[in-house]
Amino acid sequence: MEKRDKLLLGGLAGLLLLYLAIQHLNVILRVLGFIGELIFPLFVGCIIAYILSLPMGFIEKHLPIRRRSLRRVSALLLAVLFILGVFALIGIIVVPQVRESLTQIAAQIPIALENALAFWEANQEGLSAFLPQFDPTQLDWKQLASSLSSSLPDSIGSLWEAGTGFVGGLVGGVVDVLFALVFAAHLLLRKEELKRQLLRVMRAYLKPPVINGILHVTSLAHQVCSSFLTGQCIEACILGSLFVVVMTLLRLPYAMLIGVVIAVTALVPIVGAFVGCTLGVLLILITSPLKALEFLILFLIIQQLENQLIYPKVVGTAVGLPAIWIFAAVVVGGKLMGVLGMFLMIPLTALLYLLLREDVQQRIHSLDASAPTEQPSAPESPDPPDSP
Repeated sequence: MEKRDKLLLGGLAGLLLLYLAIQHLNVILRVLGFIGELIFPLFVGCIIAYILSLPMGFIEKHLPIRRRSLRRVSALLLAVLFILGVFALIGIIVVPQVRESLTQIAAQIPIALENALAFWEANQEGLSAFLPQFDPTQLDWKQLASSLSSSLPDSIGSLWEAGTGFVGGLVGGVVDVLFALVFAAHLLLRKEELKRQLLRVMRAYLKPPVINGILHVTSLAHQVCSSFLTGQCIEACILGSLFVVVMTLLRLPYAMLIGVVIAVTALVPIVGAFVGCTLGVLLILITSPLKALEFLILFLIIQQLENQLIYPKVVGTAVGLPAIWIFAAVVVGGKLMGVLGMFLMIPLTALLYLLLREDVQQRIHSLDASAPTEQPSAPESPDPPDSP
């Protein structure tokens, strides 16, 4: 059979499969969803294993234990203890401050409601033009209580169903996490053996140039992802600490609480800090609208500093990606997959950027090597002397 006939049959088979997939799209989506539920603990386990491998690799290199298996197990346990210790340290330092801030907020809520009601009464004529149907001083509280009492049985039933569903989901989530942790531990303790098995499979089915390309891409992906995770955590800590220090110096309320919130939300690239800003403004607004305005101005100043200096230097330099492409990656990732897309698109874009740069450099080098070099022109022969 000629090559053209094979291509024609392959194209017809592809069109047939596409038609069948469109006709049975619901079935395919259900099957994919079922497969996704099955492999979800394994996927989470791979993510946990990769995160643990970063401190584990450093610890394993510096452990003075000769026996390899014992050194590997010790490094894994120390890596887990290190991450748990970081969370415990954050809890010891931050939780009392957060608890105190929440207590202050709870005490300020009744005062804020009284001030809002007094503001309404003082400006009722002007505000009624914008909210003609709303008057909090004329609410029939007895009728409202009666309505709540009549709807309480249905609400209790709904809450019971929601509570049982939540408990069931929580139990299932805990089981999935346990499976993921066990799978991650197996991956980390047997990673050399798994790597050898994967290489044997690749050698059996793929050509050497393809294998070398896959290994090169995975090596670059590991370098980019590890640098991105490290840089993102450092950037979030810098930003949160900066807010705590400056807010404390300016005597703004809830400095520790807002700093922690901004540090956590800043783990989402670029736009996460704005979520923390919104929460911070709402918290301070309960105490003082003027201080909330001061905090908003402070946030805009620090955000400009972060976008122009901190983030490009810490994260952009770590992943080797210019600032303009980081911003583009966040926008595209947010449009495609929301918050998860924002987080994943930066290392993916950095990987594609590095691969494209390597390919461009190789092509330019090959073009320069194959370009014909100009031959130097032969010197002109001197004129023959005149004959006598």
